[in-house]
Amino acid sequence: FYPDSILGIIHDLSIALGNNNLEQLQKLLLQLGFTSLKNPKRPTPVEEAQMLIDHFGDVFYETIVDLSENWGDEADDRPKIELGFWPGGDRDGHPLVTVETTRTVIHRLRYYILKKYELEFEKLRTRITFKHAISSVNTIRAKLHEAIEGSGGYTTPDEFIEDLVKLKEIVEKHHGGLFSETIERMIIALENFGFYFASLDVRQSSQVIENTVSQMFPDQTIDNKWLIETLGSNNLPSPNLNDLVNEEKDLVNLFQFIPEIQQKNGNKSCHRFIISHCHHPNHLLLSLLIARLMTNERGVDQLDIIPLFESIEDLQKSHRIMEQLFSLPLYREHLVTRNNQQTVMFGFSDGTKDGGYLTCNWEIQKAKERLLNLAGKNKLEIIFFDGRGGPAARGGGNTGKYYQSVSERLPINNIQQTVQGQTISSHYGTVASAKHNLVELLLALTKKPHSKNKGNHNELIAELSEKAHSYYTALREHPLFLPLLEEATLLKYFEKLNVASRPPKRSKKGGINLDNLRAIPFVGAWSLMKLNISAFYGLGFAFDAIKEEGREEELYQLFADSSFFRVLLGNAAQALRKSFYPLTTYLTKDPKFKEIWTQLLEEAERTEKWVLSLRGESELLEKDPIVASSIAMRENIILPLLVIQHAALMRVRSDKLPNKASVFEKLILKSIPPSINASRNSA
Repeated sequence: FYPDSILGIIHDLSIALGNNNLEQLQKLLLQLGFTSLKNPKRPTPVEEAQMLIDHFGDVFYETIVDLSENWGDEADDRPKIELGFWPGGDRDGHPLVTVETTRTVIHRLRYYILKKYELEFEKLRTRITFKHAISSVNTIRAKLHEAIEGSGGYTTPDEFIEDLVKLKEIVEKHHGGLFSETIERMIIALENFGFYFASLDVRQSSQVIENTVSQMFPDQTIDNKWLIETLGSNNLPSPNLNDLVNEEKDLVNLFQFIPEIQQKNGNKSCHRFIISHCHHPNHLLLSLLIARLMTNERGVDQLDIIPLFESIEDLQKSHRIMEQLFSLPLYREHLVTRNNQQTVMFGFSDGTKDGGYLTCNWEIQKAKERLLNLAGKNKLEIIFFDGRGGPAARGGGNTGKYYQSVSERLPINNIQQTVQGQTISSHYGTVASAKHNLVELLLALTKKPHSKNKGNHNELIAELSEKAHSYYTALREHPLFLPLLEEATLLKYFEKLNVASRPPKRSKKGGINLDNLRAIPFVGAWSLMKLNISAFYGLGFAFDAIKEEGREEELYQLFADSSFFRVLLGNAAQALRKSFYPLTTYLTKDPKFKEIWTQLLEEAERTEKWVLSLRGESELLEKDPIVASSIAMRENIILPLLVIQHAALMRVRSDKLPNKASVFEKLILKSIPPSINASRNSA
């Protein structure tokens, strides 16, 4: 949410705090006060990528190498931690991401890591000054420099590792192993980051994929039968590429470019193609066809084709989609080239927006169980990639506890997740916080669950999910729900913030609807209203419905037995703790929105009552005092700002001050970034 200048000040503030330098702290806070929080213009995807590399590259480098180096006593104990990267690769509804964007970002990732290696090796060179080693040191230095300049030298990280191993052997043989641990540290870095630093994921919508193949073969009916016959043929048809435009042309160019990326930077530099809005097995087959047509088979064996299931309907049928694919010999042949592994991605954010908090989390859990069972039957390994954001409404919350609760139902040996928005800086802004959060994930993989789930409560959770879903769906379909979002919340101001290159909605055509509206502004708008409905709406209604059936005790037994349910309620408790109902009680007097806003408040209060009762607390998060105090501190700090924000919003909506609307809109825009950042998920 912050421009580069602000991020720099925040970085320096953390150093001043660490050094207890009060004089420097005062100056930096004054500098912060005089510096604009607003980006002068919306950043491009390349600028976004460069900012991430500049501010977080060294943090991830140091953290991952430290953990890999010190986790176990033997090299085999080292955890495998890999970085992925979205900016410059994710083109789903993002018109500014093109092949040239992807090329530039890939180059900058490579340049960063090679220059980092050069910097680290220069430090090593000042220590390895021994007669037997000087020749090897100079050779390595020259080759690395040539690789950076693109004039020769190392072409693969394995060549670099081979020279470092030889250097280490010389040091151990002739000089007592002095500084050999520093050489080993560089080897570990190369094993983790290669020549690409972070693997660039590419993503596109299934609709664009369909359009691309239709334009390639305008006279052909693109159905399942034709697809299977074409993919199974030894002679692929010649596509028409002359009439391709916009996203379709870019997609073809991208598939032509991927083998080039892999040849230069290694296969892992760009090996995952993610299909958003994946509704059908053909969406994976169409992607496979484009890849084969554009690479003449070359590079297809180094590409993971990953479906992204987001809507409740798609989550429920995900196993049937994959079952159809696994039954096809031609698709199984493709998986053989991928070590019989299939990655499946789940969209928590859009899933919650579509079906509500409880239903989204439950359907993802059930989808994983069904897919794991399906993979076992087919002797395949399934890897789950979670599209989790920061707030609970976007799949966030306490990540370690979430994966430990999942591990009680599913065996987990691989965690893949996205980290987005302000969560990047709050979780990975410093080496200390990055190490803490990565260790949480590693412990979730290596520690046995504290307790097993007792009993089988699937039917009860499914009932709760169905009741919550129906209540949430009724809200989505309320005729005033979208007008409320557009007129009475701060939704429309997200587009004016210039905080990210991505537009708030997927399509420029038409007005806002819940299908094209992105999850970040949707969740953010409710967060700024201090009524985080995305992370609880429907829970209270569902609990009340079970109580009315005389089954209240079953809810308490569910909480006692199910860690999945406890974690779900713990995250909802965080969202409720960040809610502040008095801030928007003025809307209960609004003639247009009075009824619907009162309905939202009633569900918040109903859910809060149940969460307190089930968790056995007198106030929210009483049993998580550190999290509670963190939230309370930040929410108290920004409360005056929120009052100003809503006072300004009321005046903008008023017809009485049309000439002063721009002044109040500036107040709103200035207040949004700090409000959002302060309300980040603290866990």
